[in-house]
Amino acid sequence: MFLVNFNNTKEYLYIPSLDVNEQLTVPGQQACATQVLKYVMNGSIIIGSKDATNLRIEKCLGQNICLLFGNDYQEMKELMKTKTSKKSSSYN
Repeated sequence: MFLVNFNNTKEYLYIPSLDVNEQLTVPGQQACATQVLKYVMNGSIIIGSKDATNLRIEKCLGQNICLLFGNDYQEMKELMKTKTSKKSSSYN
């Protein structure tokens, strides 16, 4: 669903109707904050990345409400350490 001029006032009109909530962030890079909690409290399930908020909800409420995929923060941290930059070679 896409709402024009989305804001918190309009948010409360559709939160109760959501069945599935998609939360895609890069663990350790972006924050989901508490918006996902509003959806879960109204019965929505989560499909998303393994960021801190989603993992905490999964730990508290169980795996039956969350479908999480990708790397968690520790795995992303290791990946970023071992990642080599190939940007310069892609331009040559």
